Amino acid sequence: MARTEDKDIFEWMDGIDPKELNGLEESDPTGEGVDEAAWVRISRQTFARLDFNKEKEAVPYRKAIRRRWLTAACVAVILCTAFISFLPDARAELKKVLQFIPGFDFVQQNDDPEQTTYVLTKPLDSIGENGKITVDGVLVQGAGGQIALSGDNISAVAVKSAFLVTEQGEFEFKQSNASWGGDGPWQAGYYYEGIIPYKGLDNTFLRFGNTTTGKLHLTKAKTADDLAGFGSSDMRNSIRITGIVTLLDGRSRKVNLLTLLSGRQIINSYGKEPIAEGLQLELADDQAHSLQIKKDTGFTKPSELLFDDPIGADHYRLVIPAIRIVDPEAEHVKVTLPVPEEGTREIHVSSQLAGFPIEFTRVERVNAKSMRIEVNTHFDADQPRSLQNYKLFTKDGVGMSYSTKLNENTWTVESEWLSVEQGQKDISFYIGDPQIVVKGPWVLNDLR
Repeated sequence: MARTEDKDIFEWMDGIDPKELNGLEESDPTGEGVDEAAWVRISRQTFARLDFNKEKEAVPYRKAIRRRWLTAACVAVILCTAFISFLPDARAELKKVLQFIPGFDFVQQNDDPEQTTYVLTKPLDSIGENGKITVDGVLVQGAGGQIALSGDNISAVAVKSAFLVTEQGEFEFKQSNASWGGDGPWQAGYYYEGIIPYKGLDNTFLRFGNTTTGKLHLTKAKTADDLAGFGSSDMRNSIRITGIVTLLDGRSRKVNLLTLLSGRQIINSYGKEPIAEGLQLELADDQAHSLQIKKDTGFTKPSELLFDDPIGADHYRLVIPAIRIVDPEAEHVKVTLPVPEEGTREIHVSSQLAGFPIEFTRVERVNAKSMRIEVNTHFDADQPRSLQNYKLFTKDGVGMSYSTKLNENTWTVESEWLSVEQGQKDISFYIGDPQIVVKGPWVLNDLR
């Protein structure tokens, strides 16, 4: 009987679409009547089908086995989760704790319970010879640390070191990156390699050039067993969004939006500015009074919402109708289009990017050195996921120089202008970095 049940499970595994496993990480696999012997049998057969054992490495990647490999691996993880749930000691040992790192807008997984992380819970402003300087974030952990700074005077970028002054001494953080716009706003990151004693970190300062900040109260990072444990949370389309409220000076408030995505995917918009017509987030206090989100000044911070609360509400309600994800790991796709000698030419060139259809419908010779391309991404905001835009690349993965026109209502790409040579018959480029709009809504009812 057991062997027949095992066979049924594997037949199900072979037939399942990996997309159908989305969201299973949120389900509770525990239940009555789980047979430990069955687990051992199935796990061994699963890894046997993966061609994996202690003496043998996994077989080389082959496109034909990729789907079954991913499916079997996902099912093995689910079964493993169910098994661990019946072993409290093992479950506690393997338990992962997430840590929220304010100022850097991310969460990290702490696999070592002995490792402590200290952070700056809210930004601190100072005024000096390089104008306004904001300490956005400080992270001290293990054998290193990071500092995130920003300001309004580009001259500060020339300062290549920031010194964290603690009760245990001074520690020099060296500049790792910097960016700026015109002569005004800038932001930069600084790093330290080495051990910084934890003692006295609640009483520190930052020396930046000739400017010394006020006291930095570094405290232990907020932890949670899972993302929902940080605060108000909601899941839609297999994506969980969690909000954390930070009290700033006076009646100012900040909401950090946290999301864990696979690979290098990022959310470049939560709808602080409209993603498309009607797709903009809404924030209200506990009395249903609408609150205005402040616009970004300088650099865009999609996951950070700043607002003033004149009343001082106990909690807030945030509605996110949609989000936009960028997937830099999506495979680049080659597109070749004709270049007309003059005038306009109707074409029907179809392609796909990350599984989304794209159709190039018209080309036009603008002048001797440029052409215009019309494109249809079939964007539909009512779909669970829809392609809104993408980027153009060379064969070597280098971003191309081009101009784009977006639809005024949907913000999806409509036309692109590319450079061409005189007498050129066709043009090839690669499309990648798809911008995918994911439908919600995510409703965070108890932000506090």
